Amino acid sequence: MKKKIASILLGLACLWGAASPAFALSANQTYDYGDVALSGIVNDDKYDWGAAVIRNGDKYQMWWTRQDPHDSVYYAESSDGLHWYDLQRVLMPAENAWESIHVADPSVVIVGGTYYMFYEAPRSPYQTCTPEGYDNAIFMATSTDGKTWNKYPSNSDPQPVVRQPVSTYCSGVYGVGQPQVLYRNGQFEMYYTFAAHPDSLGRNDVARAVSSDGINWGASENHAKVLKGGGADVKFSPLLNKYVMVYTLNNQVGRTNPPPDSAFTYDVHLLTSDDGVSWTGSQPATMWDAASASNSITVGAPRATRTFANFLTDGQGNIPGDTFHIYYMEGQIHLPSEDFKNTASTWDLRVRSAHIADLPGTLAFMEGMNVKTSSSGSLYRMCGTQKCAYVNWGTYEAINGSRAGDYVTVPANLLDPVPGYKYYLEGLNIKRPGSSGIEWVNGFTRYGYTSWASFLAYNNNDGSAYFTLTDEEYDRVEASLPYGGTRP
Repeated sequence: MKKKIASILLGLACLWGAASPAFALSANQTYDYGDVALSGIVNDDKYDWGAAVIRNGDKYQMWWTRQDPHDSVYYAESSDGLHWYDLQRVLMPAENAWESIHVADPSVVIVGGTYYMFYEAPRSPYQTCTPEGYDNAIFMATSTDGKTWNKYPSNSDPQPVVRQPVSTYCSGVYGVGQPQVLYRNGQFEMYYTFAAHPDSLGRNDVARAVSSDGINWGASENHAKVLKGGGADVKFSPLLNKYVMVYTLNNQVGRTNPPPDSAFTYDVHLLTSDDGVSWTGSQPATMWDAASASNSITVGAPRATRTFANFLTDGQGNIPGDTFHIYYMEGQIHLPSEDFKNTASTWDLRVRSAHIADLPGTLAFMEGMNVKTSSSGSLYRMCGTQKCAYVNWGTYEAINGSRAGDYVTVPANLLDPVPGYKYYLEGLNIKRPGSSGIEWVNGFTRYGYTSWASFLAYNNNDGSAYFTLTDEEYDRVEASLPYGGTRP
């Protein structure tokens, strides 16, 4: 059951602890906001998943899949990204050749003032030789307000814009679906689940397609298959100048000794790409492990699922700023002997955010203290317990723009990973010329001066665990970091 709205607010307040609660999505922080609050929905036993969320001016708009009684597309608005009002069903099953079972998985972009929604629906049972829920296809609808939709080519007879290969019709496969769309460089780009391989019917892939009008995408068998699996969302980060993907992977995949079924869990993972086709990392960053100190699961559930994750974006699929906000479905996993929908009443929409500095491995950074070793051309960002590399000079320069020179050159020995030394584990201790005071950088905060005794205690009595900046370098650090102490 979903918690009452009052309980959600209380839970958020407790998570914030003594700090004043800020019930709105925030930039520059990694945080678990908990379940979204849907106005008028109390003690709900219906499932919610697959949210497409856009920040449109001062208003958030969300479209998602909700049980009513079968999958339908709902719409709501919010002023803070967490509390949603004006709930209404905007697409529902219809008596036509495709939509009599369900409509689901909306993805929405805004182009030239027009909303474009892409969604999935399976072939109606009386129109096909396959069982209910198979031969899925992808459809498109347009709107001027995000609420009233006109399907392509008509509301009475909608037709797919992407469909599985003809050779797999009536073969008992899922088909194509779960579309995620962005709009870049004058064209629509779609990522979707392709589960209709003629030579391998049990295989799923994330496929990529492009279209100039949202209608003509070409044959699905010719679309690039960029990753095994499905249910991925792909959007673009202008800050990183990269495509970013979130997708779901269970904790038993690819492990020699996987955990038992009693610990079976799905989590959301992250990858990046320069071109949207080739994706980095054979071992992707686990979003929640990297982004949250407590990798909590559904309260009271021995088994949990976190899936159908989607980025908060602008109207064209760009991720704003340096914080990823992710809307995803979380709930309990059915037992192996159960039907998967036996736990559907626990599937709720949840929100987490991850600052890019908390996602290691493939990302670059804009704020904070940039350092370069004296023996290498590599640039790094000191971020908490990690030394985070820039991808290359071109990426660093693109991110920092006119501040491309905003780094300090540090002796290589100060960047070596010495276990237990605070100047590596918690940042870089810096000292201004002519001053006996020492301060240190941690994450996005520059802390104040500490006494010499405290400095030695923190650094295992190593009195050399600091770097003396030149006046020019110190001024650059001064300008680029929040200041927490007293300048000498």
